[in-house]
Amino acid sequence: MKTLFAILCFCLLPGLPVLADGLTVEQHVQGVFTQLRDLKFMQPGQSYTVRVSGAEETGLKEQFLRRRTAPEISDSGLSCGCGDNAIVFIDRLEARGFKALLVDGAEVSSGSLKDHFSGHAVVAIRSEAAPETASWWLVDSTNLKILSRDWSPTEKSFQAFGCIFWIGYCGPLAGYPVHNGEELKAFYTKTLASIPRQFLNQALFRFKFTIDTSLIGKDGLFLNPRLADFQRMQSDIFNGYGIEPEREIAIRLTRGGNGAETDLKYSNEAGWVGHLGLNSGCSLGLLSYFERVVRNHEKSSM
Repeated sequence: MKTLFAILCFCLLPGLPVLADGLTVEQHVQGVFTQLRDLKFMQPGQSYTVRVSGAEETGLKEQFLRRRTAPEISDSGLSCGCGDNAIVFIDRLEARGFKALLVDGAEVSSGSLKDHFSGHAVVAIRSEAAPETASWWLVDSTNLKILSRDWSPTEKSFQAFGCIFWIGYCGPLAGYPVHNGEELKAFYTKTLASIPRQFLNQALFRFKFTIDTSLIGKDGLFLNPRLADFQRMQSDIFNGYGIEPEREIAIRLTRGGNGAETDLKYSNEAGWVGHLGLNSGCSLGLLSYFERVVRNHEKSSM
């Protein structure tokens, strides 16, 4: 009896009921994940020749953003990013009898607020076999992860790989308003402008940097000449948006190696300590990296 009860409980878990074709939602998703693993990501700065709207084009991966169909992406074996993966995933799941929605959001980070060109596309799916009872799943078709098995298309944001994304579009692929790189940046700009200030104040945190003496030369100057600008970077961005984060994160920056490599680590004894490479560019990317590391740590500590 206990075994039978366990089996019944297992079958009632979201996504586990068997569909008409004998497979569960989980099996369908994992099956398409296997196909997506055959796609290779285009590399920055490298030129590629692929078909776009039936004609061959040659260029960098940014040239192909949101422009190719699922068959063109699949036939090339190349993906220029999350949008391509989402388009193929939608095509494959709809062929299996699922309803699929493209969900595209702008990253909520200091770097994104500055350059307006950082976001992520994922996919919401629901079995059409019993739409009145089936749950929506949110799937990261780029990192091949199921983000939620009980999601709602009314959600305003989602989280993936330590980042928060404010949703600018959630709907059928046919209605997606972006068809090239320029339109994608305009889409992210508009999406960022729609985020309530209160949400930004809660989602973002202000870094309070303490500079270790190991990063200061005998002349009193920073050994990394870009460090002074890096200290001010986040505050300048927040001031431009009128953002006043509710939380502050203390980080002690110490000397790393002579190259560009920089890391950020946490310990109960020392708190957050960053090892800054003397040739680090101290860029927006580094600031966003710090934010992701802190958010991942907080999530894993919950």
